[in-house]
Amino acid sequence: MKAYCVQCAKEQELTDVSDVTMKEDNKASKGVCAVCGDTVFVLSDEEMIYSQK
Repeated sequence: MKAYCVQCAKEQELTDVSDVTMKEDNKASKGVCAVCGDTVFVLSDEEMIYSQK
């Protein structure tokens, strides 16, 4: 999975990706940037997912 890493300031591949539930039952994916090792969260917004297809 790829996501934007703030520390690297570009899109990077994520490792150790897992699904998590945040406050208010918001779903997200949590992973580790393969380049810098920083923790990265990707929010799972259904509208955003459907608009990208």
